[in-house]
Amino acid sequence: MSFIRLITDVIQDKKALIFVYTINTFLIVSFYMLLLGTEEFLYPVILSGALFTIYLLFEVYQYHKFVSGVEDGGKSPNYTHHFTNNKDKLIFQTLSKIHQEYNTRLYDNKVKQNNKNALFSQWIHNMKTSVSVIHLACEISLTERENDEYMEDIKEENEILKKNLEEALNLLRIEEFSRDFIARRMPLKQLVYQALNERRREIRYKGIHPIVDIPDELEILTDKKWAQYMLEQILSNAIKYSIVEKSESILIRAMKEEDKVILSIIDNGIGIDEKDTDRVFDPFFTGDGGRRDRNATGIGLYMVKLISDRLGHKIQIQSQKDKGTTVNITFLSKL
Repeated sequence: MSFIRLITDVIQDKKALIFVYTINTFLIVSFYMLLLGTEEFLYPVILSGALFTIYLLFEVYQYHKFVSGVEDGGKSPNYTHHFTNNKDKLIFQTLSKIHQEYNTRLYDNKVKQNNKNALFSQWIHNMKTSVSVIHLACEISLTERENDEYMEDIKEENEILKKNLEEALNLLRIEEFSRDFIARRMPLKQLVYQALNERRREIRYKGIHPIVDIPDELEILTDKKWAQYMLEQILSNAIKYSIVEKSESILIRAMKEEDKVILSIIDNGIGIDEKDTDRVFDPFFTGDGGRRDRNATGIGLYMVKLISDRLGHKIQIQSQKDKGTTVNITFLSKL
């Protein structure tokens, strides 16, 4: 806090006392003028001014100590302060009590949340086992009875359920991000091809031909697993919302700028309405494009933004409705 601000605050707090002191000084000066004449009035004025200055500086010093103590006390419940009066003592004791109660409640809530997450995670794994059994049963049934529309529907719905369970697990994992994070340098081109390989079935069914224009020597600093997850989600959207009649390709290119690498994923798909551009990273927001696809959950891009923030990357989306979308991810290439 600046010195001027300290003086202003002290004057504001002590304005009643200063007013009384000013009245008292005026009465003393008036008494001197009546008793001794106008020649002697400077003495009480100078004396009162000097005393007032000393008092004001002392109060500013005390207030500065108090403000510093409050700031330090706000950071730690174990802060010890040398009390100058009962008022300060009461304030710091209350501050310490609030800290302790806050830490106790925070710990209790964390334990409860961890227990809920553990139960939820176990429930998801149990569900995934059931999903795997259903998938296997569908495969066997379709082998024995071809063109079974009901079984095809069951298989398709089962795949949607599997995808939703995976997204739920990722939401749980992101809470423990710091325990599941290993940053290292890696070739960007290799990471992109791995993400494309994971989406090869979608690419084949959609009839899309990705064009990768990334120099072999480009390396980025990131976590492989989480960065690949980000790329898979963005590629999945680019594939899903592409219009094959307009273009059969998705362009994936990268360029280096100083110590950064900018990766761009460009499609010629249905695009995003201008009113929805600022909301695409909101959880469960699907927009007009998502409403056309009942598989859309609105979790994918929310997770991408969350992960990119945690990894220290930057993600931007530029889009025009019915013209396509460009997603730019900025990676660091070195520490």
